[in-house]
Amino acid sequence: MILVKNSKTGATVGLSLAYQELGETSVKQGEKQKALRAFREALDLRPKSSQPYDLQFRLAQCYQWTKDREKAEEILSRIIASGDPFWSKVAQAQINDIGLTQSMNAFDIGSKKS
Repeated sequence: MILVKNSKTGATVGLSLAYQELGETSVKQGEKQKALRAFREALDLRPKSSQPYDLQFRLAQCYQWTKDREKAEEILSRIIASGDPFWSKVAQAQINDIGLTQSMNAFDIGSKKS
């Protein structure tokens, strides 16, 4: 799924944005694994000094959707640790939601047995 890699920063950022759009399109089409790969590639193409919290958040969501809760929480925890005034709160809410979802799933399973 690699489009093209170019050593020039502008081209690399442009490719990163293309992968990010591919990821968003894949999410809309319900192709979660394809979205996961596209978001990972988009992050790999970004300069290490950039802080694309929106992209990291989408990657964490994909991990959550593909049942890799540990990786999702790892990424969300890094976003929280960044101290970004907006994205750290969004990431904390997502972690809270993951915990709530897990608790609700456990409750649903228990209630079906009764």
